[in-house]
Amino acid sequence: MTRKLKQELKEARPKLRLVSPMSYWFVGLMGIFNLVLGALLLGISNGIDINEPPFKIITAIIPLSIWGLIFIGLGLLKLAALKANSWKWARLTLLMGVTLKSGWAVALIARSMYQPDNAFLTMFWVTIAIVQVLCYIFFLPPHLYSGKKIKIDE
Repeated sequence: MTRKLKQELKEARPKLRLVSPMSYWFVGLMGIFNLVLGALLLGISNGIDINEPPFKIITAIIPLSIWGLIFIGLGLLKLAALKANSWKWARLTLLMGVTLKSGWAVALIARSMYQPDNAFLTMFWVTIAIVQVLCYIFFLPPHLYSGKKIKIDE
């Protein structure tokens, strides 16, 4: 494809914010959440005892500082996808987020079976993973899947 054709296709696609505001805002909020979470993980990675139960399983896989970088990268990718109006990448970052959050949720559930001291954190992670799955599945409003045409005003 030529550069001109790519630009025309980019301009022809309506903004995700207008077509599916729920998906747009959720991807944006999850991008900010991932940035904050990554910064917190980077900040506490040096000053925390990794043998404490909340982090034992998770840090056995990857150190907290690397987790922080992964979450920061995912947050930046989500926000860049929204800025570029790339529906494909916005949806793909939701799938990446589901994978990461599900992994953490499984580790937290396994830890809760051993030491059930923080059930709220486990439920929070499971809820975030479920909401991301639902947003991935229902990324666009149902009327767009049915073939009905609607008019979108800017």
